[in-house]
Amino acid sequence: MRDFFRDALDRVNAKELTAELYELTVQESHQLVVFLKEIILELKKEILHNEFVDKKEEITFFKEVKPYIMGRLFFYNYVFHIESSRPIGDPLALKIYYKKELKKILKNNATQYNTCFFYQYVRAKREDKDQLFFTRGNKDVIYSAKTFFFEIDSKFTTLYDCLLALMISEEKLCHYIFNKTATVSSTSKPFKPLQWVASKNAMIELIYSLYTSQSISQATLRQIATIFELVFNIRLGDIHHAFHRMKYRTKSRTLFLDELKMTLENHIQTGDL
Repeated sequence: MRDFFRDALDRVNAKELTAELYELTVQESHQLVVFLKEIILELKKEILHNEFVDKKEEITFFKEVKPYIMGRLFFYNYVFHIESSRPIGDPLALKIYYKKELKKILKNNATQYNTCFFYQYVRAKREDKDQLFFTRGNKDVIYSAKTFFFEIDSKFTTLYDCLLALMISEEKLCHYIFNKTATVSSTSKPFKPLQWVASKNAMIELIYSLYTSQSISQATLRQIATIFELVFNIRLGDIHHAFHRMKYRTKSRTLFLDELKMTLENHIQTGDL
């Protein structure tokens, strides 16, 4: 495999390691989409300017490299749209929402794939028709996937690499949503969100203090933040960016925690309940 392709795959894998797959924020999924688009553009530039060494290298690229990266691009784009539209504040509504999204995926594509020769070919890990599916210029009428022309530049697609990418992305998305529905509370009693009157930065400061002190056993940063969002019906946005801004405060870096300590000490001193 060409070093350029291997490097692209390594960069994608390294980037994914920095993300909590099942706790992705809208901002994180958007950043991954942007990153993967850049990788795809780099690959396209490489392919358009340099010929493959042989058919084997071409098949490797369109079967193992491009679908792997494009599939993740599709997946994180799905996640971005799902998470940016999800309801806030009611665990039951959130669980229903994720189940509806899962049904859409299964209805639109799973049945089609189960009767698709190409789907069966991939699942069987066959290689006998790789030259048909994963080299450019083939327009086989029998196995045409019709509606899956995601890439109009025939020099950068075989058609089936896009179909394979879609299959990869939707399989990942099914796992993602299954995990989401399993972790969301199934309580049928909606609660009235409390009102947070301090700033969002104050809440983020509190969240980070709970996380770094490990006050909540085995909880990730995103899980703690999600609980706060649900309880107070609030969108915190990019909490990592807000945290980094705390480092450059001119006075105390923990303004809200300092204020909490001071008010509690005053309360204890006065002896009021």
